[in-house]
Amino acid sequence: MVNFAAMSKKKETSALVTDWRSRWQYPLVPLSWMYGFVVSVRNLLFELKLFRSVRFDVPIIVVGNLTVGGTGKTPHTEYLIRLCNNHTIAVLSRGYNRKSKGFMLADENSTPAVLGDEPFQMSRKFPRVHCAVDADRRNGIRRLLKLFPKLELIVLDDAYQHRYVSPKLSVLLVDFNRPVFDDRMLPAGNLRESMSGLKRADVIVVTKTPHDVKPIDKNIFAQNLHVFPYQKVFFSTYAYGNLIPVLDAAMPTIEKQAFELEGYEIVLLTGIASTQSLVEYLTRFAKKLVQLPFPDHHWFGKRDLEQALEAMRYFEGNKRMIVTTEKDAVKITEIQNLPNELRRYLYYLPIEVEFLDNQEDFDQIVRNTI
Repeated sequence: MVNFAAMSKKKETSALVTDWRSRWQYPLVPLSWMYGFVVSVRNLLFELKLFRSVRFDVPIIVVGNLTVGGTGKTPHTEYLIRLCNNHTIAVLSRGYNRKSKGFMLADENSTPAVLGDEPFQMSRKFPRVHCAVDADRRNGIRRLLKLFPKLELIVLDDAYQHRYVSPKLSVLLVDFNRPVFDDRMLPAGNLRESMSGLKRADVIVVTKTPHDVKPIDKNIFAQNLHVFPYQKVFFSTYAYGNLIPVLDAAMPTIEKQAFELEGYEIVLLTGIASTQSLVEYLTRFAKKLVQLPFPDHHWFGKRDLEQALEAMRYFEGNKRMIVTTEKDAVKITEIQNLPNELRRYLYYLPIEVEFLDNQEDFDQIVRNTI
């Protein structure tokens, strides 16, 4: 049974939850110091050339972050793919939470379990791009170059800390809503490495920036990053598209304008690191919104979808639906024997990246890399 009373109180208790978590961070601070020391020593060994970074002949762009999850790596990687679609491109990811090992190349028989949800999503959206996964990025690059010797660009998704490969361009993503300069190292905070890691970036993109952000707020944010003269800072946001049916291609797509105007009652079913931007978008016009959040990269089961249906049945209006994300949708399609009712109501909401200003400058930096 869905606990709707608890859901309705979620906003009221969010501040208390934040305070409770903040109090529990302090006992973890010594562990953060230890973790930070280990990471700093590792980075120093790379700086001293005691650990070796390999540079390949093919241009390599690294997309990554300093924090754990939720900065928008996949949408920004897809932006790079669209920007460079007239070149022969490969995308290499780790394939987080996949159920396979070693190097795997996407083909028509691939599944989310083999590639991971995000690489599988990209392989289906961009069939001309060679998508592969390998935790050992050097091995993955060598395998790709052996299979496709005419590659003109390799994009390494979520590889900012993988310093065994020396990229031609490093793109670091920073969440506007979770500033790295206000965060702590793991496990007390979300940082994989300290702010000093910013210096390795050629380009810093502040993601999930509100559309109505004031210029002074962007300037303050950029100043707090303490960037170097050789670094460029850009601000990006999300643009949401039309809603697309997950289980039945014969069902009509719901146009974005109609979706926003007609006041739908929505169950939001997600397995992502941060739902903040998505919730802020939906609550602007949804008549009602109930969240069913699961951990990032969650493998959905039939019971999860039945729970979403159960929640939706509490709505009284005719304009009701279950909305999920694109990366969650690719896993849901693999579930067998789902209720037929879901075909009418289950949609995913695609997102794309938009730059708030200086998009041409960012694009030119990428083109110059190739």
